[in-house]
Amino acid sequence: MEHGNGTPPPLTGAQYEEMRLASGGVDRARYDSMREDCPDVSHEEFLASQTGECPWPLRLFALVRKVTTAEECAEVFEAAQKRAHPVEYFDGYRYGRDEGLPHRDLMDADEHGVGPYTYTDLRQEGEDHDTIIARAGWRLDE
Repeated sequence: MEHGNGTPPPLTGAQYEEMRLASGGVDRARYDSMREDCPDVSHEEFLASQTGECPWPLRLFALVRKVTTAEECAEVFEAAQKRAHPVEYFDGYRYGRDEGLPHRDLMDADEHGVGPYTYTDLRQEGEDHDTIIARAGWRLDE
């Protein structure tokens, strides 16, 4: 929902207040910055990320949502919830996507016990997806 020039439409004072309360205090400037980074994400989706059964930290939601679709984002969140260190998982996923790796490859690797940082590093070293998955048994999950 862009507002003519590629920026999201302005929010009302009530919408800012709604997000401030849901997020635990994010201010207008910070929220506007996140919205500019993710112009295809509606206020309602940002708000839902904060008010769901297992709310995302808003900064991490914006980072992950910047590189993925809403449906993929939900899958990433579900995978991260299973981790002892979900913040590192979110950062690793974003790192992999920033390096051009497909969502499905990252999720498939995760299902085989290869975390996103490890998977991305191995792909950058030239290993192919099938080789990484085949050797996954000896790697520790992140």
